[in-house]
Amino acid sequence: MFVKNIIIYKKECQIVWMSQDVFRLAIVSLMDEKPPVENIPVPIAYLFGHTEDNERSIIEAGYDLYKNALAQKLYVCGDGPYISPLKPDAPVSYNGEDAWRKQLIKMGIPAENIIGIPRPEGISNTATEAKGLVLLAKEMYWEDIFIVADPFHMPRAFANTITQALMHYPNLRIWCKSGTPLPWAEKVLSSQGIVGGTRLEEVIDAEFKQLEKIYGNTVDIAPPEQIFEYIKTRN
Repeated sequence: MFVKNIIIYKKECQIVWMSQDVFRLAIVSLMDEKPPVENIPVPIAYLFGHTEDNERSIIEAGYDLYKNALAQKLYVCGDGPYISPLKPDAPVSYNGEDAWRKQLIKMGIPAENIIGIPRPEGISNTATEAKGLVLLAKEMYWEDIFIVADPFHMPRAFANTITQALMHYPNLRIWCKSGTPLPWAEKVLSSQGIVGGTRLEEVIDAEFKQLEKIYGNTVDIAPPEQIFEYIKTRN
């Protein structure tokens, strides 16, 4: 029913994330509060996969959560390097679980505390990562999780994960840890390895377009009011 409501809302109302909606989502996701239970680490932090140009931001933030005993284990996007089947000539858009595991182990995190969540067959993206994470959280009875993404990707990763939680596990409390800053004027490859340009302009613009893109299926992001209602009632 929730999925149907999303699709109908978007088709009939031609939903557009207004500037104040995007601003509100960005502020919350980039400056999120900590889980309310004091001195008890969240079971896991999930590190959303990204391109080599941006991965340092996410890996450093995940390490920070673990080092400060805020998360007990780090989960990453599983399996090997990923190239979108839609763009087979594009550069690798994610270096893979083993590559990130090696970096985290080198930083001092025990190998047994770094776990991959397998990707679905075919296309892998933020929405499919969020769905796999939420379904695992439901299976493991986790009540709280951190998600980690680089700053420009954080709002969409948060919205996607909330959407999947509302569909599959609405009692899950999702908390954000934004990645460490990287140079905004630097030219990078982003989003499936096919978006090129500076983080400040082309990459952020692409994230905004993805936030409001309509697919007409279960990877659509929920309407703003449902996202913000979840955030208000999360505690």
